[in-house]
Formats: sequence, structure tokens, C-alpha cells
Amino acid sequence: MGKRLASHQQGLSLPEVVVSYSPDIHRLSIQAGSPVKVEDGEEVAQGLTALYDKEGSLVAIDLDAAELLLKPFLDAVLRQEKEQQTE
Repeated sequence: MGKRLASHQQGLSLPEVVVSYSPDIHRLSIQAGSPVKVEDGEEVAQGLTALYDKEGSLVAIDLDAAELLLKPFLDAVLRQEKEQQTE
């Protein structure tokens, strides 16, 4: 089950985003809009798969090894936020 995030930026209504993480395989999935059946996928970079619906529209992306790739960046952001809170 993914977490749903509503996005509203500068008065524009953007599609709802569903983010889910599968810790057993370290995969982060991000899907925009209503859930649709994925018909095709293409690895566009190592560990990054673009997923398309039957019309060929991009509907989601999957990032393999997400924890390994994103953890250093998230740790740095969290550390910076913590430092700012103690100032």
C-alpha cells in the first residue's frame, strides 16, 4: 500500500501521487494519477524503470536499490534540518 500525496502548486491542480516502498527488494515506486494497468516498462537508466499504460503514457517509475541510492542524500537533508532547528 502506498502513501497518497495531494499536490497543489501555484493554484494548479496536479495529479495525486502514490508513493510506495518495498523494503524486501529496496524498490521505490512513484505513480501519478489514478491507478491504471501498466502495459509496458522500459529501463531508462540502471535501476530506473519507466512504466507506461496502454496508450504509451508514462504512469509510474520504479527505482531499484532506492535505500542504497537515496539514504546518503536523505541523511544529509535530515542532518541539515536538525542543525537548523538547534540554531
